[in-house]
Amino acid sequence: INLFNTLPHNKTLKRLNISYNSITDEICDDMTTALQRNCCLEQLNMYDNLISFDTSQAIVRALQDNNTLSMLGLPYCPQADQENIKYLQVVVNKNRKSRGCQAKFEVEFYYL
Repeated sequence: INLFNTLPHNKTLKRLNISYNSITDEICDDMTTALQRNCCLEQLNMYDNLISFDTSQAIVRALQDNNTLSMLGLPYCPQADQENIKYLQVVVNKNRKSRGCQAKFEVEFYYL
């Protein structure tokens, strides 16, 4: 079963921790699509996986249409990349506010 293919149909799971699972960029392709259609998941932790900065950006961009996820835990990125992700966080929150969504979105970084 591909977890991310079932996520858009989820009606009960609110927190998902997929940290320390060697998740790669290829696996995250399915996840970005699932997050766009997610209507229940509130927290997603992805610490210590094998995803690139580009994939981290794609995940945050996918959340522009998501009103439920409020916390995303990502692997630490170098400072410049971290600033870009934080900028995307602001964009997501601005989009949510314009749609009347009260759930604020935050990105947290895991530091080794």
